[in-house]
Amino acid sequence: MTEKEQMSKVFNCSEYVDKYMKVWNTRNVDEILALYSDDTIYIHPGEEPKIIKGKSMFRKYLEKLFETYPYHKLFLVSYVCDNKSRIIMIEWKVSAVFSGSRYGISRNGAKIESDGVDVLELDENYLIKITRTYYDINSIKEQLARSG
Repeated sequence: MTEKEQMSKVFNCSEYVDKYMKVWNTRNVDEILALYSDDTIYIHPGEEPKIIKGKSMFRKYLEKLFETYPYHKLFLVSYVCDNKSRIIMIEWKVSAVFSGSRYGISRNGAKIESDGVDVLELDENYLIKITRTYYDINSIKEQLARSG
């Protein structure tokens, strides 16, 4: 995209956040990855690796995430956009059902809920180049431990 095309393109943050939430709720890895740059970096407080670099590693992370959380629904709480720096902060709630093994815990059918924030940095093509995800991993582990 040329700089002129870029300048004429109006970024609609509300539409972007709606699409982001919808795509994540499909749990379709290819649709999710379409929002991310090839060299994306995903930083999260869960198990290792806490810093995931590149789409292929992110794909593996997502496949494992949706394998252990076959039901995983995000609910939008609020968002803030800085169009100049292309940074979006999305506050969300999640309701999920845990099946399998993660965090050293094995459970099937355990229900968990959590709050979190994704801080997205977009590149010049409005693809996500960096995600910093914040949520209380200890709360999730406690919920899973109580369910057993």
